[in-house]
Amino acid sequence: MLLELYWLMPMPSNLPITLDESIIIGEVARLREWIRFVDSRVDVVNKLYKENTQVKLPGYQQDMIVDETIDNVEFEVGVGFVVCQRFLTSIYGLYGLDKKKALNAGPAYCDNYSKAELVNHAANYWKHRDEWDKNNNKNRENKIKEALKSVGADENCDPLMKMLTEISPNNEPRFESLVDELEKWSDDVKQQRNQSSQ
Repeated sequence: MLLELYWLMPMPSNLPITLDESIIIGEVARLREWIRFVDSRVDVVNKLYKENTQVKLPGYQQDMIVDETIDNVEFEVGVGFVVCQRFLTSIYGLYGLDKKKALNAGPAYCDNYSKAELVNHAANYWKHRDEWDKNNNKNRENKIKEALKSVGADENCDPLMKMLTEISPNNEPRFESLVDELEKWSDDVKQQRNQSSQ
């Protein structure tokens, strides 16, 4: 595993590295490893989607296959957002920062949202959307729906893939390209911590 190999690599003796930095390097390595796995799964499902749309079947059968394939893509993308959310939580938790303040740091998507905040909303959408009818937490639900709308996502039409496409550099729907943005976010959060401790 990449993470295990990282710890076996010799570190230059003249490179001062703090425990926090060491933990972050390990978290980024773990994030990249899992994201490669998620991206490979998304690639497989997207390939199936393309193959299934090439085959001409009677209308309702074609619709069923396409809908099932889109659901599978959304599932894989949802897992990717949760992996990214875990990274965000690890970093702001390590630094003992307020969640809301930390999520507002880093690369911005628009005036209202940072990319980290949108990642968090996307992960929460995937984890909690099925309980919204039974849940009284309308405030959280509305915040998540507003975040989806900010990227032009329709919650009835593959909103997580739309979110990934919109917040990834060059609108490339891959988590691997989003990891660099999350590393920038991590650097900004570290600066926040350093400023607050002065």
